[in-house]
Amino acid sequence: MMKLVKDLALVAGLLALRCQGQATPASSVFVEQSANMTFAVNLPENSQDLFFHLSAPLRNAWFAVGAGRSMLGSLMFIAYRGENETKVTLSPRIASAYREPQFQDSIQLEMLEGSGYQDGILTARARCRNCRTWSSGQLDTTSTSQPFVYAFGSSGDLQSDSPSASLRQHQSYGRFTLNMAQATGEGGVPITLARPSGATSSGTVADVGRVSDVAIAHGVFMSLAFLLLLPMGVAFMRPLGKPRWHFFNQSFAVVIILIGWGLGLSAASKLPTGAWYGSYHQILGFIVVGLVLLQAVGGFTAHQIFKKTSQKNTVGKVHRGLGYGVILLGFITGFTGFAWADLEIYIIPYAIVGVVVAGVIGFLVFWRYWRGRRTRHIDGHGQESGPVLRDSPGNGVTQMDILK
Repeated sequence: MMKLVKDLALVAGLLALRCQGQATPASSVFVEQSANMTFAVNLPENSQDLFFHLSAPLRNAWFAVGAGRSMLGSLMFIAYRGENETKVTLSPRIASAYREPQFQDSIQLEMLEGSGYQDGILTARARCRNCRTWSSGQLDTTSTSQPFVYAFGSSGDLQSDSPSASLRQHQSYGRFTLNMAQATGEGGVPITLARPSGATSSGTVADVGRVSDVAIAHGVFMSLAFLLLLPMGVAFMRPLGKPRWHFFNQSFAVVIILIGWGLGLSAASKLPTGAWYGSYHQILGFIVVGLVLLQAVGGFTAHQIFKKTSQKNTVGKVHRGLGYGVILLGFITGFTGFAWADLEIYIIPYAIVGVVVAGVIGFLVFWRYWRGRRTRHIDGHGQESGPVLRDSPGNGVTQMDILK
């Protein structure tokens, strides 16, 4: 009913303008049907300005439209609620990488009458001065299919008067084109009845807020490796003194990590071109996988040297010390993954499991240390007794000496 009343009011306004002999502003209009977002643009003749109307029901923390083929380099207009509940904040931003776009204070926006938040609808009616060109792009004012992108923010409430307020990753996005030639003419904020005109969608909306099954599998495999398998390998080698179990367990863990890494790359390939390498999570992921492979080579090399010399070696010491760091870095990377996927709800359970596992490993290390001291006390020789490795040349070298 409210929408019908507004439509009738707009029709009355159009008729009034015509009766007064005034030309209505030229416009090209895009409507995103699923979220009922409307974007209409006007290019006044003999000017470098542009007028636009941007509105949508406030179901997300923010929503935005950008001029360009992709997020990278496009001039975006991002709308969210102001601190006063009836006001709207409109932020012009540009993304130089696939990270949070940065506020551009050089872009001059003038908010016009009709902007605000009312009846669940956030509306921005604005004039952007001299912004048909910007540092990383421009509008083709003669094009009948100028590319645009749009996005909806994550769920939640954002209220800020700051145009540089921090934004969380978009939940969904899409692309469309507008007829700039049709939008050129008499200047002014377009009057729209929320019906498309001179617009086409190019591609389906990509829902990135819903984590895909592939991404979930990636998280499961990596959590299994860094929360369970790799710590188990530490327990097998250090407190329990079973190097053969350590070898088989860590080899299996490496396979799990490589599968998880492949699943992560597959999930990321569904994102906009280039987005899969832009976040801290992905960067740390590449580093961790590289270190895991280095650890595998180091462990094998240390064992081969030991088999030949029956002596401790530098490679083994580096392998042992680096191993703890790799597990810790992989654990931290998991936190960044939950944050990047907007799944902070799992961070606390993930942390609890990590602390419990660390506590168990710590207890086993302490138990091994206490048992070793007791054994040395009983022997009275200051040497810890232990079974000799089957594949060692002998000389009384214990299982624990490989990586000491």
